[in-house]
Amino acid sequence: MPSKSGISHTFAALVALAAAPLLKQLISLFVNARDMEAAIESAGTVLAEYPHNPLAVDATTTTLYLLAVALLTFVWGYAYHVSRH
Repeated sequence: MPSKSGISHTFAALVALAAAPLLKQLISLFVNARDMEAAIESAGTVLAEYPHNPLAVDATTTTLYLLAVALLTFVWGYAYHVSRH
């Protein structure tokens, strides 16, 4: 990685710190965190009752939370990549 990338990463981190509260408010207009949590937990319960699922309800719900975080991380990374190039 070139030595010039340190400044861009620092700038990106500062922009992210400044933009995060604004992004949170924007997202909260469309999606309520409690509704998202309830949807993930109900999906975990439904998937745990599936006949061929070896995981318990708690493990299935935790897996869905991790998948949601991974999806949001992927979308953020892809948006960053697209905006840079």
